[in-house]
Amino acid sequence: MFLPVDVPYATPELVRELGEACRDAAVSPGTPLPGAYSRSALPVLERRLAAGELKLRDMLPELDTITVEIDRRLLVNVNEPEELAALSPAGSAGERGGTMLA
Repeated sequence: MFLPVDVPYATPELVRELGEACRDAAVSPGTPLPGAYSRSALPVLERRLAAGELKLRDMLPELDTITVEIDRRLLVNVNEPEELAALSPAGSAGERGGTMLA
């Protein structure tokens, strides 16, 4: 499971849903992260890394990948404390229906 550290509204349910849907890979529409990746994806990943092909999204067509519809609000990218404060007046993910992962 790969979960970017800058998506504070990601929930345990999101992680579980991706993990349960995973074949070789389970991702949200249009992006490889967050994503669940099976060990079966490792040979493809290693080969692409050795070839200098570093874009994770370019690997997905080579895998048995399932796309999981995810509430886009859970994937809001936050890089600064001010951005988080602007999204949640109380500074709490619970205000938006999400849960912050520790």
